[in-house]
Amino acid sequence: MYLIDTNVISELRKKDKANAGVRAFFYKAQQQEYLLFVSAITIGELRRGVDMIRHRGDKQQAEILEDWLNLTKEKLCN
Repeated sequence: MYLIDTNVISELRKKDKANAGVRAFFYKAQQQEYLLFVSAITIGELRRGVDMIRHRGDKQQAEILEDWLNLTKEKLCN
């Protein structure tokens, strides 16, 4: 079982451009059915990042990230 940190989730969001080690870990985790967890603090940090981007005035990027965060939270909670 693994507790996934904020920076790892952010890296994974890059998909094909993500760090090869991060991609390999998640591929192996999926293949071997590892239990993966995310803390409420990590969700809060991601939420804060979206809010900071919105506050800087990049509403379009904030909306994209907020949609991604909501989808991610939905997947994690099911």
